[in-house]
Amino acid sequence: MVKKSVFFLMLACVFLVFSQIGSVSADSSYQISKVGKPITNSTAITAVSGNDAEGNAYMYILLQGEPAQLAVFDLFNKKMVDQKALAGSSSGWAIEVDEKGEVWIGGTPSNKLYKYNPNQKKLTDLGKATSGSTSIHDIEVDHHGNVYGSTSYEGGVFKYSGGKFQNLGQAANGKTIGRSLAYYPATNTMFVGVGANADLIAWNLSSNAKKSILPQQYKNATSVYDLDQAGGVLFAKLENKQTILMFDAKTYKFKGELTAKSRGVSKLAPNGKDVYFTNDYHLQKMDLQTGKVTASRKTLQGTEAVSLDFVKKGSKTYLAGLLGNTGTFFTYDVASEELVVDHFALPAAGVPIYNLAAGPDGNIYISSYVSDKMGVYHPQSKTFSSISRIGQVESFATVNGKFYLGVYPAGVISELKAPSSPTQLFTIGNGQNRPVAMTGAKGTNYLFIGTHPKNGEIGGSLTIYDTIARNHSVRRNIVKDQSIISLTAHQSYVYGGTSIFSGKNLEGKQNAILFRMKSSSPAGKIEILPLGIKNPRMIHALAADAKKIYGLSDGNFFSYDPQTKKTQTVNIVKNTSGRFNNGTLVIGNDGLIYGTVEGTLFSVHPGTFKKEILKSTGAERLTKGADGVIYFTSKDELFSLKAHQKVMWGKTELLKGQIGKVTIKQAAALWKRNDDGTLEKERTLKPGEEFRVYRYLAEKSGLYGVGGGLFIEKNSASVHYETPSKSKLALLK
Repeated sequence: MVKKSVFFLMLACVFLVFSQIGSVSADSSYQISKVGKPITNSTAITAVSGNDAEGNAYMYILLQGEPAQLAVFDLFNKKMVDQKALAGSSSGWAIEVDEKGEVWIGGTPSNKLYKYNPNQKKLTDLGKATSGSTSIHDIEVDHHGNVYGSTSYEGGVFKYSGGKFQNLGQAANGKTIGRSLAYYPATNTMFVGVGANADLIAWNLSSNAKKSILPQQYKNATSVYDLDQAGGVLFAKLENKQTILMFDAKTYKFKGELTAKSRGVSKLAPNGKDVYFTNDYHLQKMDLQTGKVTASRKTLQGTEAVSLDFVKKGSKTYLAGLLGNTGTFFTYDVASEELVVDHFALPAAGVPIYNLAAGPDGNIYISSYVSDKMGVYHPQSKTFSSISRIGQVESFATVNGKFYLGVYPAGVISELKAPSSPTQLFTIGNGQNRPVAMTGAKGTNYLFIGTHPKNGEIGGSLTIYDTIARNHSVRRNIVKDQSIISLTAHQSYVYGGTSIFSGKNLEGKQNAILFRMKSSSPAGKIEILPLGIKNPRMIHALAADAKKIYGLSDGNFFSYDPQTKKTQTVNIVKNTSGRFNNGTLVIGNDGLIYGTVEGTLFSVHPGTFKKEILKSTGAERLTKGADGVIYFTSKDELFSLKAHQKVMWGKTELLKGQIGKVTIKQAAALWKRNDDGTLEKERTLKPGEEFRVYRYLAEKSGLYGVGGGLFIEKNSASVHYETPSKSKLALLK
């Protein structure tokens, strides 16, 4: 009876810490602790300017963060007059002001549409625009007030009217990126810039007729990144190029090229003939009637325009624009041609974390979306620092004590010697821009790099870098039309996993594969392994211990035994999204395999294959520190996961809330308190038994409360009582 009561008390007192970001399963003995926000920054993604009903001129700036923010600045006194959180979004690429001065915003990765009323300073979350996309890339408002948006990864257009969304469908077959929009009211035509590769679609909204109008010589670009219509001329900016194409918006006739570094061009100036853009750090004016381009006398101080909009200040007309992403902006008096470059003090926000890894120095390195800052967590001092000029790190690896980074968007491989900025070693090229997987291999000097191609390319590569000879080779399409998205080393082999989402629609046509190659022969043949999983689309994480290879394939965890060639699987989540970057695995010091997939943090015992869900939502990527602690990310925060270590005190475990323990020296009674307060003997205790004490009652000669309504009477002849030492108590913290 007593032992059973104490057992249930032990279960009730298991030390569980529940974080604010999810739940821990009831049978878990793990501690999840918030470490902090590694990276804060003030990053402006895009902006638009306009006037409210009272004539105030505002610039509306979208800021990256968790969540993303809308910051509203008075253009002429430089003060922030409002700030709103875009719930569910960490960024935003689309923003537009309609004729009434209301602001329309597209969120990422929520695919939500928001409306901001500057007169009421009210933000309305209108919900998810379409079910199959994650981003709204551009927004246009027609002359009737209907709102249109272009999306990815459906490559479609939606309409918002009368409080309802309507999915108008894909602009062009096979094009999954709906990058840009421009509306021409004279013919009720919506122009849609898509990728990848680039195309430009004239979509007549009255007849629903669609026509590709992009000349063939430009279709090798990644996408039509920006579209503007002014004065009957359509301006189409190509992605990653300093070229804007011009078309007659009515006839679709190609009119030629314009060299520009700004994102696009302005609307038509009040004089009815000019548009503005920036190039070579100068504001440029183009006369649409003559084609003449005139540059401003003053420079833009080393930046180019992200936005270009006309606003009024009294009777004067100004052109205003955001320059770069740090809060620099300009105003330009159209009449006097006075150009002023100034700066807004942007509010700082936590930056969404993209990736993390433990470095060879014992620190945890944390890469962010978009921002070029890298956060560094120092476990010994429990402090953060940062390194600038990094880029978005897709993968990390340590080879013979050196720390390597694979960086997007240029597909750069760098070596990092903290706290200095990294040294660029080489660019992979070959149509690759995401080095999503890297590993070293014991006994070699090679760094193996798996890549995913840039938009418009098909198929990834396996790149091998010799860290001693400092040269590299690229094996493009080592698995035809698939990306190499996971790598690990085991004994004398490097193992790799692929994704079928590699620039070509292969779903239902091909399966992802697990392969291996001799780590000492990087130019040798690969061996495709029998995985035994039905129709895998991705093998997006790999890890290995002394015996087996462990991986994630879509929502399934698997082990592969190289000796028996047998696979064992257990399902973690039903469905997975993404194409290459939604799962991680590490081997814990306790021998368990820990992982994340689709926001779920889990562990699996390699022998029994018993899984445990440690957190059901919000866990994104993880790594294991040199201290054995598992670190994982959620949005803009870093968390630690520790298995609860028992603190033994004699024969029993010391628990929080325990004030002491008693050891039975001679036979003594165990008392049970009845409902009426009387004590009834439960049983006789034997010498050597130990019990935790949770309270003391000054009744009889003194009663030690041992839990479950049970008590032992104070008696120095038969019972020895002691309190825990300070060192023992410290272990519970």
